[in-house]
Amino acid sequence: MGFNDRTDMATLHCRRVSPKGEICNAALRNRRRQSPVTDFRRRLAARAYSRAMSAHILIVDDDREIRDLTGRYLRKHGFRVDSAADAKEMDRLLRDGRFDLIVLDLMLPG
Repeated sequence: MGFNDRTDMATLHCRRVSPKGEICNAALRNRRRQSPVTDFRRRLAARAYSRAMSAHILIVDDDREIRDLTGRYLRKHGFRVDSAADAKEMDRLLRDGRFDLIVLDLMLPG
């Protein structure tokens, strides 16, 4: 949307235009009032997105296909992923790193 489109929308909102084609003051004030809120929401959403995308996830499952499929999906969506096939490997990874989430197979043998 270009500047002219925004100007036209503000003009429609106000329904008053000066003889020179300028937007009325009420429309300009309204646009300025909404701009900081929109910017704040945009920055807040970007911050939440970047925090979520930096999450480190550990997948623990004895089935290799499930580990690989889940890991591929999460990596595709921007998460950092490690995987473990058993409890010993999970313990080693937990000692070495810090994870935000663990996806655990509850029926894991051993």
